[in-house]
Amino acid sequence: MLSLELALMSDRDKARRSEEERKAQKKQEKTEKSQREMKQKERDKQEKKKQQKIAKELIEKLRGRRRA
Repeated sequence: MLSLELALMSDRDKARRSEEERKAQKKQEKTEKSQREMKQKERDKQEKKKQQKIAKELIEKLRGRRRA
């Protein structure tokens, strides 16, 4: 069915359809890229939080040793 539709379409319609598909693909890629970046930012944020917690625990241990 799709090939029959393409055969009946004018060149202008084919070009328009191709352009619409290209735009839709670009939009999808942009959305996926944005989602990947947001996930990476969240992972970075969690890692920073983890590192800060470790640093805080080490500081507390060092302070405890000095007092003892």
